[in-house]
Amino acid sequence: MHQSLPSYIETTIGNVPVGGDFNLLALQFEYAFSDTLSLVATKDGYIDFNPDATFSQAEGFANLAAGVKYLFLLDNENSFAASGTLTAELPTGNRDVWQGEGAGYINAIINTIKDYGDFELSSSIGARFPLDSEDPTIAFLSTHLNYDLQNGFYPLVEFNWFRVLDSGDGSPRFPDQVGGLVPAIAVFEGGDLISLGSQNATINRDIMTAALGFRYRINKTQNIGIAYESVLTDDEDNLMDDRITVDYIFEF
Repeated sequence: MHQSLPSYIETTIGNVPVGGDFNLLALQFEYAFSDTLSLVATKDGYIDFNPDATFSQAEGFANLAAGVKYLFLLDNENSFAASGTLTAELPTGNRDVWQGEGAGYINAIINTIKDYGDFELSSSIGARFPLDSEDPTIAFLSTHLNYDLQNGFYPLVEFNWFRVLDSGDGSPRFPDQVGGLVPAIAVFEGGDLISLGSQNATINRDIMTAALGFRYRINKTQNIGIAYESVLTDDEDNLMDDRITVDYIFEF
């Protein structure tokens, strides 16, 4: 994942210059114990953070998150399935790349998928619940639509929405980044990868993004995808200007 940072971010002390980018190389994993129960590892990886101004360049590991997914509804006649995912995120990452703070999260998600002929619609709705008061409570919705061109290509469009339900406490964290002051002055949260713990996150509760891309199925066990994602809400009210995500899936 390659994410461009906005030129400026909004804070309680005015607009602060940032710019630059960060990159993430990560691995996700799912192992099926049965037709209905799976082990999932949903977050890990290595972050390369390269701001142009204000913040410090750094590299380090992301937090680890894993849990279980349970398929509770399968309707083959109507091409519909629904599952629930429950994961725990642990503060195992490096603080200089916006990880490793707080006590962690519990993530609860409902996933659905439905076929409409050559179209496939999948959605996830859920929330992140912090294990202490330092971090925010965040609800999220993600919707993905793709179309089967019958030649291995699947054009796709996605929409993502993150909403802060309860802000963090604003206590000093990430000490290598402007002395740990970010949670006290930021007026937004970090989105899907980063949790700032901002005490003013309810000023700009929402982050909305949209993406366009495609998947290509190489064979029965391998496929690749690429998507370009842009922010629909104000650029200065989050840490994303735009993002390019490339992934490779191997089934075994």
